[in-house]
Amino acid sequence: MKGQRTRDRFGHRAAGFLGPLIIRIGGSTSSLLVAGEERVAAARAAVDGAAASGAAGGPARSPAGSPVLFSFWHGCLLPLIATHRSRGIVALVSEHSDGEYIRRVLEPLGYGVVRGSTTRGGTRALFEMAARARAGCDLAVTPDGPRGPRRAVGAGVLAIARRAGIPIVPVGACAAPAVSLPTWDAFLIPLPGSRLSVCYGEALVIPLDGPDDSDSLRALLAERIEDATLEAERRLRDAARSGRVGGARARAAASGSALGHSSASRPSRGG
Repeated sequence: MKGQRTRDRFGHRAAGFLGPLIIRIGGSTSSLLVAGEERVAAARAAVDGAAASGAAGGPARSPAGSPVLFSFWHGCLLPLIATHRSRGIVALVSEHSDGEYIRRVLEPLGYGVVRGSTTRGGTRALFEMAARARAGCDLAVTPDGPRGPRRAVGAGVLAIARRAGIPIVPVGACAAPAVSLPTWDAFLIPLPGSRLSVCYGEALVIPLDGPDDSDSLRALLAERIEDATLEAERRLRDAARSGRVGGARARAAASGSALGHSSASRPSRGG
């Protein structure tokens, strides 16, 4: 047991040093395609409109607009960490030992972290995530994490969105060339010089008076994440055939400035 704790501590420290370094270096050699940014803008505008109509206690509005909750499959985590860094997005990270590796990678890259899940630390994490959104932060949740089943939406993401009063924006991502690990989530690792594709889907608004574990809402969110993932894959194939990936978007991928908000428009924790 003591030996395992020692190995974990060493691994966590190594992840905190090497992980962000590798992501930054990999990002500097990658090119990026983005689709559906207008859907994110529409989701933010919808929250702004609700606030303007007199809703009280809602999330704070930054110059870039109101916050949203980005939701995507656990296996697509790494490309999205690379493309959304340095903008203070707050991620829900498991309290398991595996979650500590992720925390050590995320915080140096400008992400906030809330520890917990639907099974461990769930109630506390729900309230803390909602509080971060009300303070003006975008949120990020993998609805099939931390242990699966793969590409199945749990109830926690719906509860967080309802409590925070913000829409869920489904996100799909892919990369080529890349390695898919033999893990429960088929974790995707882009290779140096890879092409990254990110697609935002149609936002999902969670009714304030509905059940948190509504089967229909969970199925709808899963469908929209899957649609966004398939669109990201299709766009990457089309771009590869036409040679459209590169140039300014490649530089944007390296700096993390193409997506979301500028680092000045969202408060950052640990970044």
